[in-house]
Amino acid sequence: SVRLLGCNRADVIGRNVFKLDIIPDHYRKPILRLVLRTLNNQNRGPLDLEFTNKSNQHRSVEIEAFTCMEHEQRLIYVVVNDFSWRARLESELSQAENRFQSLQSSTVDAIVSLSPNGRIVNWNPGAEVIFGYKLEEILSKSIELILPNYYLGYLEDKVAHSPGLLGQEEEILGLRKNGASFPVELSISEWKLEEGKFNSVIIRDVSSRKLAEAELRKLSVATEQSPASIVITDPSGKIEYVNPKFTKLTGYEYQEAIGKNPSILRSGSQSSQLYAEMWQRIQSGETWSGEFHNCKKNGDLYWENAIIAPILDRKGRITNYLAIKEDITEKKATELILKGNLAEKTVLLAEIHHRVKNNLQVMIGLFHLQVTRTKNKKLAAILEGIEGRIRLMSSVHEN
Repeated sequence: SVRLLGCNRADVIGRNVFKLDIIPDHYRKPILRLVLRTLNNQNRGPLDLEFTNKSNQHRSVEIEAFTCMEHEQRLIYVVVNDFSWRARLESELSQAENRFQSLQSSTVDAIVSLSPNGRIVNWNPGAEVIFGYKLEEILSKSIELILPNYYLGYLEDKVAHSPGLLGQEEEILGLRKNGASFPVELSISEWKLEEGKFNSVIIRDVSSRKLAEAELRKLSVATEQSPASIVITDPSGKIEYVNPKFTKLTGYEYQEAIGKNPSILRSGSQSSQLYAEMWQRIQSGETWSGEFHNCKKNGDLYWENAIIAPILDRKGRITNYLAIKEDITEKKATELILKGNLAEKTVLLAEIHHRVKNNLQVMIGLFHLQVTRTKNKKLAAILEGIEGRIRLMSSVHEN
């Protein structure tokens, strides 16, 4: 009583209970009626009360009263049962239930509870979205509606023979209301009531993830087998990935390149302004393209044509940089040869031009001299015509 009421024995012994301040005013009359009914041998049903005691502790109690004779005196005994723990437990259970219901309503996963005979007794909104059945359509129905028989039997057998499966994830096929099968990931938990053993199944639709994984595998194969050198760095420029072509071209193994900066390839033959312009372009979210004169691990120089672009997340922030580079060393060498050949041909053509010009001038002079010396007017006319045509040829050649 001292602990329950939060007062000392000296404060209550010998005093009128109804004049003590340990009883809230609004409870005095109900307690008095309980005592009077007890004295009159009427219904003495318990009285449930809640109050804050003198120690400022909240209490939930159940009060019962009964009478007995002692030394020819009729005494009234009042028994106060402290059920504060029950109130706290009910409150905690209520909070837990609210949290569970909130989780059930907000999660995108399906949460399905099964009775001992495999009937559905709980079906959350996530399950409605994934499988297509409304709550009223699926309650009390068999789990076979959403999990094909052969998978259901397989799981039952595994649970029976491998209790460790409980709580672990298993990947199987689910069945939608429209009859379409799709990949799901599920985990099973078990709980017991008087009626028997119940199961809760959390089911996640992994269709999108499977498609993404398939696309990622395709991209991975394409990257690994690409004839171009591919480099991925973090925002600071540290290499996070290189493909096999990079290793074959540069001589740097995968583990050697990871964590390094692509500047390990610089030959020093290009200006720092080129790299500054490149970084300015890609850090602003744009794509840069150009040529690098780089150096392999063994010291050999080579040329490559590069396209470098930033990789952005959904919020537009740069998470990585992607470089796709093509070895153009042979192309550059061919261009150099062609340029050399062209220069030689230009010199040769200039020499031919000069010689043809001189020869034409000599021929013009000779024909002109012959015209002035001949006395045969007919022959002179023919020679003048030839001289005129040569002069015309010279003029066209010069132009």
